[in-house]
Amino acid sequence: NVPEGNGTFSVAEGVHVGASSIDSGQVTNAAAWVPGSYTLQFTGPATWEVFDAANVSVAGGGYTSGSTIAFNGAQVVVTGTPATGDTYAIAAAGKESIFTTIDKLITSLTTALDGPIGRSTLNTQAGSALTQLDQALSHLINQRAEIGARLNTVDNATASRQQLDDSLTASVGKMQDLDYATAVSNMNQQLLGLQAAQSAYGRISQLSLFNYL
Repeated sequence: NVPEGNGTFSVAEGVHVGASSIDSGQVTNAAAWVPGSYTLQFTGPATWEVFDAANVSVAGGGYTSGSTIAFNGAQVVVTGTPATGDTYAIAAAGKESIFTTIDKLITSLTTALDGPIGRSTLNTQAGSALTQLDQALSHLINQRAEIGARLNTVDNATASRQQLDDSLTASVGKMQDLDYATAVSNMNQQLLGLQAAQSAYGRISQLSLFNYL
């Protein structure tokens, strides 16, 4: 359940004839980012254009290897020599299992590579896998913190329950060990004290300034 790509969108190869690779990209202006599916297409070896899901062009420009390709508040970096018609798919990030990421990386590393095109494909896939593993690590850290907070709550509840158990045990012990004769005597003394206090208060409350003039 780890967010794909950079957490906002993921990048994958589409048509790939040239020897180019792409990074995982990033959102540079969240306010300008429009979630959706995009296609980065090289209209020539030195030109590119980005189309949305309706095949409407949203950005375009000249290409040099390693330069930034920016559109709708996002950017990606392509390196190498793309061929005319090469495409990359840019889609909203979904979710992916850590094990799926590792499987993909193993497949990429064990696939036979032939020439610069194969190596550029490996660069794209390996870079994507490493980014995904970074996301997985952040995801695990967040989950660990959340679980730790829950365990702390459970520990606090356990401590409170133990305090209540101790208090109840002490109360039961006092009741079981009670000396009834002493308890009755103490209660009578306290009752006499209470009655005396109530009587004194009743007399004092009836006094006024005229009692002293």
